[in-house]
Amino acid sequence: MFSVNIDKLIDVSSAEMDTYKDLAENVVKELNGEKTFSVVTGGMGAFKLAYCVHLMGKKVLFIDADISSDVFVGKYKLGKNIAGVMDFLRDVDKAGNIVCHTNKEGFDIIFTGNIDGDSLNTDNEMIMKGLIDSYSKVYDLVLVDSDISGTAAKYSSAAVLMVDENQFSEDEAEDYTEKLEALGCNILGVILNE
Repeated sequence: MFSVNIDKLIDVSSAEMDTYKDLAENVVKELNGEKTFSVVTGGMGAFKLAYCVHLMGKKVLFIDADISSDVFVGKYKLGKNIAGVMDFLRDVDKAGNIVCHTNKEGFDIIFTGNIDGDSLNTDNEMIMKGLIDSYSKVYDLVLVDSDISGTAAKYSSAAVLMVDENQFSEDEAEDYTEKLEALGCNILGVILNE
């Protein structure tokens, strides 16, 4: 078991923190007791949202299931030897304990792990669903950062698409949410970052 200090990752302006706190309250309200939520392409925004849910007194697990990049491993400069989601999906028995504690009690992380260009197949996706479901029995909320394809998002109770304002036009974001919904994602809306 290892732990990380997340103080630098949550060091934001009070205005930004207030925005994420409001968003966290809205998410918890919309979930209406459900315990799994995904943010498609959220990255650090998804992480900050998860932390703000934790500030509401919730025990939160953040899963970095964006298999297109290993943003958080890079942020922590821990190298690619940290077992995470992808290692678990490849071999459940060999992955060991993939939960990383943070310096904020009740707020834990599962990193992406070694992605090495892997993609998920149907068997892996069922394991992903099982992973999310099993941790939802231990945590008040499991917040999953999903890749752009919505691979992990379809296994959460609800999801949002979080994009930079210059990444998608309003019409493109709407079209993309429709594609995600066609894949089985329960998309609540789009969050545009300025």
